[in-house]
Amino acid sequence: MASLTIQTKNVGEAIHLIQSALVKEAAFLRLGIEKTKVRIASFEKRYNCSLQELRDSAREIDDLDLVEWEGEVEVLRRLNEKLKQLDELKICR
Repeated sequence: MASLTIQTKNVGEAIHLIQSALVKEAAFLRLGIEKTKVRIASFEKRYNCSLQELRDSAREIDDLDLVEWEGEVEVLRRLNEKLKQLDELKICR
């Protein structure tokens, strides 16, 4: 596991500041995940299938919808990965 060293004159304040920033970032990521899931769900409702099911079928779809849907799925993947990385961070004294 890699580590990061931060030098400061006020360790307590720095830890509090970093923890607060991490909590806020996690909240922003969770909000983004929820919003992205809603957008994906709207595509799934409109086409009555998941993106994978659509890809596996020969169904026609508007090109712009397909690009947007694929983009939302990729955004969700990236947001989840960032949240996972953030959740794995530990502040050690």
